[in-house]
Amino acid sequence: MGGGCDGSGSAGPASVRNGGDSTYSDTCNGSRLQLYVNLPPEPEPEWSELYEETAEYIDGEGKSAWIPAGFRVSLKQGMNTIDEGLVIKAPEGSEFVWIPVANISDIYDSTNNAGQLWSFTSSTSSKRAFPGWNSSGFREPDILTDTTNGDTNTNLSANGISLTQSQFETQLKKEFGGMCASVEEYKGFYIGRYETSVSGVGNPQSKKEQEAMTKMNWWQMYQKQRFSCNSVVVGMIWGSQFDQALRFVQGGGYNVADSTTWGNHSNSTGLAATGSGAKRTTGYSEAWKACNIYDLAGNVWEWTIESGNAISRVLRGRQLRI
Repeated sequence: MGGGCDGSGSAGPASVRNGGDSTYSDTCNGSRLQLYVNLPPEPEPEWSELYEETAEYIDGEGKSAWIPAGFRVSLKQGMNTIDEGLVIKAPEGSEFVWIPVANISDIYDSTNNAGQLWSFTSSTSSKRAFPGWNSSGFREPDILTDTTNGDTNTNLSANGISLTQSQFETQLKKEFGGMCASVEEYKGFYIGRYETSVSGVGNPQSKKEQEAMTKMNWWQMYQKQRFSCNSVVVGMIWGSQFDQALRFVQGGGYNVADSTTWGNHSNSTGLAATGSGAKRTTGYSEAWKACNIYDLAGNVWEWTIESGNAISRVLRGRQLRI
């Protein structure tokens, strides 16, 4: 059996191999530990494969959304169902959340060929009456007719929009019609998961931990956010879309009439109070998220295309319009 542990027998060299019955036990038969570095587990994929074509996605509850060609859909629990807020990612990393719209009449007033806007209480929403074109009421799509601060030829040109007021009105109506046609076809639209930011001279983006894009007037912001990319059209949000996003998160249990518990306000409460009361980078706090949409309430004001009177357009995101 080799060198005996009690000194009996002849001791062999360290390289010797000795056979032994596995059932045999003896005070001279021991062993030695070994150790190797464990390989890390294969990470669970967070995103689907890239969609080669625009296709329908059906979640585990049987509800559907449409994923544009070139995008990926989240595979993470809490981000891959419609009701919780389905998240998709663009090729350059921007993220968006699906807002379902079951009935086109929820976003489009066919009688007046206008956007359908809504009023809110803490737990309900109701349709607003159309105030008429070129009025002092909330409406879209419409131009601002004020001769000094409205959509004059001079103001448009000075802010990079090479259209006359009449041509600009036509453009707004065409863009609104395109949005509504898409919503009617696909039963929803996407909203930026984060407030709009921009990196360098590139297109605007919807990414986490960025400086929200500010210090622009409405015309500059509108023009900066307006572009097409492969299978999608990107632009400033309409008021009717913002209202549908509020109705969506309201359905998820969020109080849109008082967002101090889930938004960045000077008087935020509970978990939302941590870090609140000052402008923060996009997606700064998990407490400021509703249905996977960050900073829908609070942080910076957000321009919409909705008109409020003859001189100004509507800002959203920091106070409720009732």
